[in-house]
Amino acid sequence: MRHSLQYASLALVVVLGGFGLSKILQPAEAMQTQQQKSGEVERPLQNTVSQPQSKETQQTTTLISQVPQQVSPELIQQRDELYQAFEQLSYRLSHGQQVDPREVDRLLKTQVNLVRVGALTADDAIHYSQFLKKIMPDMERSLDGYIQQLEQLKS
Repeated sequence: MRHSLQYASLALVVVLGGFGLSKILQPAEAMQTQQQKSGEVERPLQNTVSQPQSKETQQTTTLISQVPQQVSPELIQQRDELYQAFEQLSYRLSHGQQVDPREVDRLLKTQVNLVRVGALTADDAIHYSQFLKKIMPDMERSLDGYIQQLEQLKS
């Protein structure tokens, strides 16, 4: 009983974190899309190349270079569906239900593909895979393989 309460708490934290992350990322992507449509992103980059850079300008340039490529609405929808599927998985585990390892494997493959196309960061995917490894020790080998793939995509 005590362990299931701990798993439920962990699952709740992961689910809330995933939703929070998806909500945080969505407005940034919408703003990026608007800027790209109006061409505002290209002009500041051209200006900073020709002028000496102040510390503030260098930080802005660094932030712009860290923004992922534009993510299509379809990929955003796939990412949101993945978060929802992980939420359901966490809920079932926290309530003592068994989860089909093939389903987890399918979700992890989707996660790796979303990292490859830039719809999800490798760090987020690694963190969630490590969480799954803690609550699903019987899938440790499989999860280690996915974590290794994600680490390779990260570098």
